[in-house]
Amino acid sequence: MVKMFIASLAAIVSCNSSNNFKGGSAANKGRVSNANSGVPSADANSPSDENMGQSGAEDAKAIASFANLCSSGVKKTRSIVVNFPSNTGAICPFGKGDNLGEANAMITARIEKDFPLDIPKSHKVCSMKADASNQPMRYDDHLFLTLNGIVLLASTTEADKFSTGTNGFKQYDWTKIKGQDSSDPPSYCGPGLTCKLPRTQVEGDFSFSISDAASPKIFAPLLGSDLKFSLVLTGDNDPASDCQLNTPLKVNVSYDYVE
Repeated sequence: MVKMFIASLAAIVSCNSSNNFKGGSAANKGRVSNANSGVPSADANSPSDENMGQSGAEDAKAIASFANLCSSGVKKTRSIVVNFPSNTGAICPFGKGDNLGEANAMITARIEKDFPLDIPKSHKVCSMKADASNQPMRYDDHLFLTLNGIVLLASTTEADKFSTGTNGFKQYDWTKIKGQDSSDPPSYCGPGLTCKLPRTQVEGDFSFSISDAASPKIFAPLLGSDLKFSLVLTGDNDPASDCQLNTPLKVNVSYDYVE
């Protein structure tokens, strides 16, 4: 099992007593670093600075256009429900596929599951809130939540190892975190988000909100795409209890949009 964690609700991840934490990684104070985790060298086939500059300018233009539509258009509000079922009893698949074998206090295996969102492609999402309050959730060992590959929140700042896209958000990539430290550092919340997430193996509330400022950076690149949440649950060395969401979650998602 992962190293012993503080087993009380007072230990829930937070930057204040209300358990909320703001976007961007929490401070790295107290983190245990992995001495073998080097920074990858530049790829000889990487895009040129000129091409990256052109792409970045196009992305910035699309984001600005999206933001203008949200600020000048007539906003509507819609709510949907996303059910995350528990998978207690599932066997964490160590050594299967590109998962690693068991290793104490390391991120070695994971289970990933997609949850399509009932959001029409014509909806330009200007802000979003997701809330599962009054349904204390618990998971083991670590949890990552993504939207079409964009990391919204995570229970560990090992999420810092993901590449940063041109929109400023981390892009989920299992290869970047497998074999990394699975100790208990502060959580990760995407820039412009406010998140609520308990520590591993401790019950607590789950919610997040995407601000008006952050939404164009997330949703402009996804315009015309089918949207989906993906839940990633990791483990270190216990097949019977790792990679599990122990409590089902009925997540109420409310979003403002223009068409």
